[in-house]
Amino acid sequence: GTAKYRRTLGAYPALSLDAARTAALEISSAIASGRDPFAEEQTASAAANAELTFGHLEREFFERYATPLRKAAGTIRNYRNDLRNHVPADWRRRKLSSFTRDEIARFHHAVGKAGTKRVNERERSSGGSYAANRTVAVLRCMFNLAIRWGLLKGANPAQRVDFFPEHGRKRYFNADELRRLSDSLAQEPEHWRAFFALTLMLGTRKNELLSARWEHADLEAGTLTLPKTKSGEPHTLPLIGPVAAILESLPSRGKGDWIFPSLRPTRTRVGYMTGAQQAWKRIRERAGITDKNAVIHTLRHTTASWLAGAGNSAPIVQKALNHSQMRTTEGYMHLDLNPVRDALERSAARMDFLPARVAAPAEDVYSDMASMLAAQTKAHAIEITPAKAV
Repeated sequence: GTAKYRRTLGAYPALSLDAARTAALEISSAIASGRDPFAEEQTASAAANAELTFGHLEREFFERYATPLRKAAGTIRNYRNDLRNHVPADWRRRKLSSFTRDEIARFHHAVGKAGTKRVNERERSSGGSYAANRTVAVLRCMFNLAIRWGLLKGANPAQRVDFFPEHGRKRYFNADELRRLSDSLAQEPEHWRAFFALTLMLGTRKNELLSARWEHADLEAGTLTLPKTKSGEPHTLPLIGPVAAILESLPSRGKGDWIFPSLRPTRTRVGYMTGAQQAWKRIRERAGITDKNAVIHTLRHTTASWLAGAGNSAPIVQKALNHSQMRTTEGYMHLDLNPVRDALERSAARMDFLPARVAAPAEDVYSDMASMLAAQTKAHAIEITPAKAV
């Protein structure tokens, strides 16, 4: 026979008689039109109960997207740190559809206002504008993936959140600092002399170069391919003369897999050399550079800045540094004022209404970065001499 349903519309007097009659009429109309409102409610309820939580999406994110096959280890580590340090724990139990753009915007503002906290007697950042922007960028990516994977219907709640302005760090090494660093580097063992010279001339990231293998270097073709990079894509670099000379002189050539093999192979989980931070601290302090913002990565900033100062276009610098976005490249192009001054002087000299002639531009110290670096390193830091393999 015909299925019968019994449904309680509400309790009197909370639900008035007129309201109950209206609700009953709507149900009767739906049934008359061929619909089953009770089944529809059950389906909607089951869908709501089956909807994934943010915690589930987080697991999917690291299993399907932020994997070693797609992203560099450092990038994955940053994703995890941003989510662990800033996302509230109760978010992981919430349904994806419960998040709103206003909530994400307020979360972004709260993280941006946070300062530092004491952890193990050291100050650790618990927020700030950079942390807020990075964390919301990760959330935006995660919700976009949820929509793409069919886990979330509707708009991305992390879209159109206004990021805080970011002012790139203006730190790079000028010619005087490079000379002092070169003199200091000359006092280091051969492997560190070679590593830091290559880092500066190629503009590579620390671990990308440390983890390079000899199979990645083609000395005949003059190329070095870094298979694991921050962008997730392999990066092929040309081996300019000084770089090729360093590689050809390394004692590890022909004796193992790694270009820079571990100094203590039985005491490390990786096969390549570690301890670059400690070596850099010695080099920096010996050079009289006390600025703690002068980190190893500043060598990469320096490469970009000197390339830009020599008149190379942003796309060339972008290609050299293997950036996926031009915006990232622009953050590295911290020009010295010398080329800006020269350009202004040349422009002013052509202006007819000036009351006096402008002095001729100063000598362009950026005209040949590679030659300058090669001369410095040959004279100081990378004078490779035969030594035992490390």
